[in-house]
Amino acid sequence: MSKIEWCDLMLNTDYTYIICHKIKEPLLYDKWKKWLTNNSIKGEIFFYKWGDELSDKDIDFHVKRDGLLEKIFPFRKEYPLRNSEISLAINFIKIFEDSYNKNFSNILILESDAILHPNFFDKVNNILNKVSNNEWDCISLGFGVGLRLQNQGFEYLAPVNRFRCTDSLLFNKSAIDYYYHNLKKVSLPIDEEFTLSVQMNKKSVYWLDPPIVVQSSQMAGGESSIQLGNPWDLKLPW
Repeated sequence: MSKIEWCDLMLNTDYTYIICHKIKEPLLYDKWKKWLTNNSIKGEIFFYKWGDELSDKDIDFHVKRDGLLEKIFPFRKEYPLRNSEISLAINFIKIFEDSYNKNFSNILILESDAILHPNFFDKVNNILNKVSNNEWDCISLGFGVGLRLQNQGFEYLAPVNRFRCTDSLLFNKSAIDYYYHNLKKVSLPIDEEFTLSVQMNKKSVYWLDPPIVVQSSQMAGGESSIQLGNPWDLKLPW
């Protein structure tokens, strides 16, 4: 597949899921609730459980102890999957279940600490109008801990062989169906599970560059003013 150049058209996602904990992230929860309401967005704030809320049953039901994590990342022999990694994966699994059952054609998933580009809506609409659902499965909108497509000089999408961070992802129906049927348990952190599906030639992923989402956790910890106020005076990648 070749790169997909930019185009100014209009369209909307079927549904938006924002992974945010109402009790543990109250300020962010209120922020996203207002964002959904004020912008008349079809979507919801979604969470199953956070890491410290997982039961042994949750972990046993959703984690494969098959040694794949240590095989791919030998250093992780001393660092097995953390509950926070497991809970994030379960939230994605539950979202795929919900979106599959509701027959959505495409979905946007945001994590709670995502900071959106000022023209986020137009840029997402442009992406969805430029690509057809049969040429992509997932599009990464985020900064990805500094992972960038270099020396291009213009905005574009390009096919890659791995996922970036999971803070902001578009999935089409093919991907929703695939992950609903094939992602019930995880051996790896969820971004690496997604990457494995790409490298096994099951799914295709594109990166958008420059990105239109960054995570405030990459810039400051906790529920900071960066998350809740106006971050656009900061040096962001746009």
